[in-house]
Amino acid sequence: MDYALQDVDFSELSLSLQELAEGPRWQGGSFYWCNITRGEVWKWTPDLHFFNADSAEKPLLPALSKPELLVKASSMVGAFCFDREERLILLTEKGLELYEGEGESRLLLPVSFKKGGRFNDCIVDPSGRILAGTLYPDHEGGALFSFSPDGKGGFFKGEELLSGIKISNGMAFSADGRRFYHTDTARGTIISYEYLEEEGLLGGIQDVIKIEPEMGGPDGMIMDDGVLWTALWGGSAILLLSTEGVAWGKNMGRSEGRILGKIECPALQPTSIALSPVFDDRRMILVTTAAYGAVDGDNGLSPQGEFLGGKIYIAVI
Repeated sequence: MDYALQDVDFSELSLSLQELAEGPRWQGGSFYWCNITRGEVWKWTPDLHFFNADSAEKPLLPALSKPELLVKASSMVGAFCFDREERLILLTEKGLELYEGEGESRLLLPVSFKKGGRFNDCIVDPSGRILAGTLYPDHEGGALFSFSPDGKGGFFKGEELLSGIKISNGMAFSADGRRFYHTDTARGTIISYEYLEEEGLLGGIQDVIKIEPEMGGPDGMIMDDGVLWTALWGGSAILLLSTEGVAWGKNMGRSEGRILGKIECPALQPTSIALSPVFDDRRMILVTTAAYGAVDGDNGLSPQGEFLGGKIYIAVI
């Protein structure tokens, strides 16, 4: 991967603008993402025959078929994930729900929030626990919870791992599962912790990456081959950050010296990214963006006339 990439030729999927598209991921040959405020989960399946075409005749992208609305929940879907059995788990305002197909879901574990609270982003650990963040409208009192499988298809009550979070956001694990990375957008930090997989607990802080405010706020995040890809809300970009060669407990602080690359995004408010597997030395990147805060939801423009987002972008890199 050429991490010096600055320009990526993005195309748009055929959709109306989405207010708060988030949490994209690749699963079983398709991309999935949620539109939080509408309670939606979307699915887009690219034509993978594209990667087998003769390079001289290959187009820039697979045919951009129309995405499928997979879930329309009765409340906001703050996050979703696929568990170790590849079941689709929805993290809604009601709690943890199992998607059962044909638009139907079943509540597995009720979760109570203070007024206005909801989940925001999640990840599955190597043992099948769901780690999920919460946030509130005043950006105070957010937390990170761990939900362990109960062995009967459900989950035990969440265990609080972190508190005092402003905007809990992107998460990732190192390849060996020994480090857990967590984003607090409002503080501009990505903090890594020792992860004690057997107990499902966090150990001490191992590293802190601080994103300067003028760059935007770190939002959704993935780990790929030791590199953190983080969407910069308000920064019109995806930032690629090195985690290698950073000594545990040392070199904490600013992002300087960590930046491997920066991919410009056509929207001011990218929220997260997902990568497909590598096919014939190439792969797809999908970027979700948000029209949140737009004066007109149909055009996604800010009061100053900037395009905030709401489109789903796709490219081959």
